[in-house]
Parts: sequence; structure tokens; C-alpha cells
Amino acid sequence: MQQLYQRILNHQGVKKHFLICFIGILLGILIYYYLLLNGEKVDQTISIGGVSAAAFCGVFVGYIVYVVTLKLDQLIPWKNQMPNRLAIGIVSSFVISLFVVLGLFYMYNEFFILEPDFFSIYKQTLINLSILLFILSIIYTLIYFALYSYHSFVTLQIETVQQERTQIELQLKALKSQISPHFLFNNLNTISSLVFEDTVKAEHYIRRLANIYQFTLNSYHEKLVPLAKELDIIASYQYLLDIRFKNKIHWTVDISETHQKSMIPPLTLQMLVENAIKHNELTAENPLSIIIKTVDDYICVENNLTSAPKKIESFNIGLTNIKERYKLLINKEIIVDHGLNFSVKLPVMI
Repeated sequence: MQQLYQRILNHQGVKKHFLICFIGILLGILIYYYLLLNGEKVDQTISIGGVSAAAFCGVFVGYIVYVVTLKLDQLIPWKNQMPNRLAIGIVSSFVISLFVVLGLFYMYNEFFILEPDFFSIYKQTLINLSILLFILSIIYTLIYFALYSYHSFVTLQIETVQQERTQIELQLKALKSQISPHFLFNNLNTISSLVFEDTVKAEHYIRRLANIYQFTLNSYHEKLVPLAKELDIIASYQYLLDIRFKNKIHWTVDISETHQKSMIPPLTLQMLVENAIKHNELTAENPLSIIIKTVDDYICVENNLTSAPKKIESFNIGLTNIKERYKLLINKEIIVDHGLNFSVKLPVMI
């Protein structure tokens, strides 16, 4: 029971309503005392009924002002219209609280004080009350703005940290696919064969492989890299694949100079090329054709479809990984077309 009680008290909604009630009761009673001490011809006898009515009035006004404030947050966002929101917030809080308090005060007079000429007798009191409510409206709006700004800042920081963490996790998964034992084993086998056949090719192969690994290890923590740099790595990757598969892959790379200056998540093109290799059977009679080109504001990686290999080793992170990274970085979807050819269009990021 005690744990349930603590959970209820720690709940944000409970804290919010408790705070509204507490402040409403406090201000209601303080204004009630103000009217007793400073009002003309006001019965200065403190009664339980008067205090209760004042407390109820304070809570009632507090909830009305709070609901109106939330509505204003939707209609006039702080982020886009801060001066207007601040001014309208002060005016609306003042007008609402003034009308409600005056209405309740008038009813209190009609039922308990029974003064016939209410507005004439309490003219100065009502003026002082209006000034007091206006000051309270300014203080409330400024405090609400400060709390709202702090909450927005904290929320933004939390979301930023979460996005950074997700981005790092996605890039680590991409890194995992590039340093997999299978990838390394295939390349070591190729190197061991080349050492005896052609030492020059073996040296070039090792340098290209080292270039890929160096880029992979240095860029996994980067959100974006220049497309031109990614294309350099694709050129090294192309060299490795051409040595391994000989004439079984045909390449076409047609990227304009303007697009080469754009940015791209690291390892994106390499993952797409690797997926094309994994999911298609490569033969000299039916080679795999890989095209990397620009189409409007997209970078397109396209390949023809051949027979699917019987056994595919995959980390299941390819397209999903790329989709999630683009969603996080620019909130745009990549376009996947699985027709006669398989193509993936990546939105250009400047």
C-alpha cells in the first residue's frame, strides 16, 4: 500500500493537479484576506464559509486558466510566435481571472453582504483587485513560459541523445557487416591466391582492402561523409570484387560533380552493393550489372536480378539500417523499387 501511495505521489499528473490546487487555494485565501483588510464596507469577520469559498474560487480560476493556457499552446505555439503568445497569454489569464473573481465576489455580496449598490461601494476595491490580478497574470505567464522553455529544452536534449545513440548503434551494425569474419575470410583467400599468381595485383589488392578498412574504422562515428569519398571507397571495393569474380560484374558509375559534393551516411553505397552481390547469383553467362547514378534529387543504386543463391549469409541490416539512418538524419524515406531491376534511391543531402 505504501509503494502504491508513493507511485501515485510521484506520478506527473498527480503532481500537476496538486500544484494547481495548492496555488489556487493559497492565492484564493490571500485575495480573500486582501478584500477583508482593504475593502470599503466589507464585513471584516473571517468566516469558514468565506475562506472555503475563496479557496474554491482560487482552484476554479486556476483550472480555467490552465486549460485556456494549454489551448493557446496549440493555437499560438511559443516556438513560432513567442511575443504574441506571451501578450495573449497575459491578457487572457487576466480577463478570465478578473471575470470569474468579480462574478464570484458579486454573488458573495448578493447572498451574504447584501449591499445594494455593489459597484459604487466597492469601486476602489475592484480597481485594486484588478491591478492585483493583472500582476498575478504577468507572473503566472512568465513562470509558465520559463517552465515550458525548460521542459522543451530538456525534452530536446533527451531526444537528441536518443537519436545520437540510435545513430551510433545503426552505424556500429553497418561496421559489423564490413568486418565480418566471412568478408575477411573471402579476402584472405583471394590474397593467398594472388601472392603466388601476381604479386603486383596482390599488393594492390591489399592496399585497396586496407583503404576500405581504414575508411570503415574512421567513419563509423560520423553521421555523414562526402559522397565523393564514399565513391572512392566504392572504387576500391569494385577492385576487390573484380579480382574475386572476374567478368561476372559490370559496373556503371555516373555521378555529376554537383552531386559528388553532397553528403551521405557512411558505408551506405557499399552496403547496397554488398546486398546486390549477396542476393544474386554471379555467372559469366548472366553477369550482375550494378549502376550507381543520379536521378533528379536522388542517388540511385540499381542492379539487374539474377537467380538467387541457395545459401545467403546476411546480418539482416542492409535496407532497414539505411532507412532508419535517413529517417533520423533528414526525416525522409528512401525509395525501393523491386521491378525488372532492383533499385534504391537515396535522397540527396547537401
